Amino acid sequence: MKNIVIVANIKVKEEFKDEVYSELVKLYEATHKYDDGCIQYELHKDLSDKNSFTFVETWENQELLDAHMTKE
Repeated sequence: MKNIVIVANIKVKEEFKDEVYSELVKLYEATHKYDDGCIQYELHKDLSDKNSFTFVETWENQELLDAHMTKE
């Protein structure tokens, strides 16, 4: 089976920007540390929109991605 690539764009309200960014960093770190099958999991800030973030993810297969999605 081919790898699964996901591009997830996240836009937040100004008043929640810092709180959401902090949680996204925690998610980034936990995914790299604990999730099997994660080939790539990158968090990017949009330089043209300070309230937008993007994850670029690559997973080995659907089963491992599904396991990731069931975690808190």
